[in-house]
Amino acid sequence: QRGPLLLTVCSLSALWVCRANGAAIRSVLPLLGLLPRLVRRLKEHQEEPDIIFEGSRLMHALSWRCRSWPEDIRAPVLAALDGLSKPQDESLEEQASQIHDVNQKALEAVRNMQPAAPGSLMEMD
Repeated sequence: QRGPLLLTVCSLSALWVCRANGAAIRSVLPLLGLLPRLVRRLKEHQEEPDIIFEGSRLMHALSWRCRSWPEDIRAPVLAALDGLSKPQDESLEEQASQIHDVNQKALEAVRNMQPAAPGSLMEMD
């Protein structure tokens, strides 16, 4: 299964995005182009809260780093974050709370950012 690989990639990518400094920050930009694909993969793994958490954490890290996204990236991410905030398994209350928290932070950041023109370079912090 690809679940463990997706979990690891999202976790390491989120860490890398948060820790990038100086000129390395620009190397984060290509990850934005992968977000629509990430959203599709997260939907395939909705019953795996660890994957949803790490995927949401990556989207939050990118929204913190990149102050504007093209609408063709922003729209599917908003829809995904809105739909992925609660795991299907109600017995995972603590994880559900963590997923909800990181999703809300990412959702707020993406909703509040200024859309960038398609294909343009986004502003970065």
